[in-house]
Amino acid sequence: MALAAISGPDEQCLTVVSGSSWQRSDVERLADLLVTETPTSENAVELAHQWLIAEPPQRLELDAGRRVGDSTVERVRRRVLQLRRLDDHLGGSETYTLVTDELAETVALLRESSHSESVGRELLVVIADLCQLAGFVAEDSGRMAEARRYHLAGMRAAHAGGDTACAANCLSSLSYLEANVGDQHVAVTLARSAHAGGRHAAEATGRALFLERVAWAYARVGAAGLAERALGAGQAGGGGSGLAGRRPGGGRGG
Repeated sequence: MALAAISGPDEQCLTVVSGSSWQRSDVERLADLLVTETPTSENAVELAHQWLIAEPPQRLELDAGRRVGDSTVERVRRRVLQLRRLDDHLGGSETYTLVTDELAETVALLRESSHSESVGRELLVVIADLCQLAGFVAEDSGRMAEARRYHLAGMRAAHAGGDTACAANCLSSLSYLEANVGDQHVAVTLARSAHAGGRHAAEATGRALFLERVAWAYARVGAAGLAERALGAGQAGGGGSGLAGRRPGGGRGG
């Protein structure tokens, strides 16, 4: 009999037992506990293991044939945030499977479930967030071609979901990847396009991030004057320095 355990916020322990006593409600409770435990350097590996063996709520909703609503979307959003936190403590090679599996389950939920048009748009934006995170962890684990595809897919999903700032974030992330390991002149075009397309939709930190990635791309092609100008514009707009390598959502740099 296989056993696994995770402690919830109330210090109670949920034990996962493979056997007839394991009910759907237990699966749902474990899925919820996985997003309430704050990842640390001490528990991140255990949480990642629990994540791998627990049935995702997206699959539970599909199996139950339920009409997907806002509450399900919010559960998935919380899971994306938790994956970003786990990524802060684990390497890309360790979180790659977690993120890409989560993305596949969420895409399946969008394609196969019954939902309203507004819920569909919300799911598309969540998928865009997951695509961006998948791009980061793919890059961390040396899968550069996959990273490019994920960032582009994220941009398209965000655009389809009506989230301009998120679409620009995905394009900006791609520009940072290209500036570091790809075509640096393409990186300049991508970074400028992200800034032009997303500056009016993003908040101050997002606009500063776009401009710092423009500055980084210019620096990589040796255009120091243009890099300084973009960096100055970002700082004048209320952003700090050192944002170029930062992952939207608060994660570590790529």
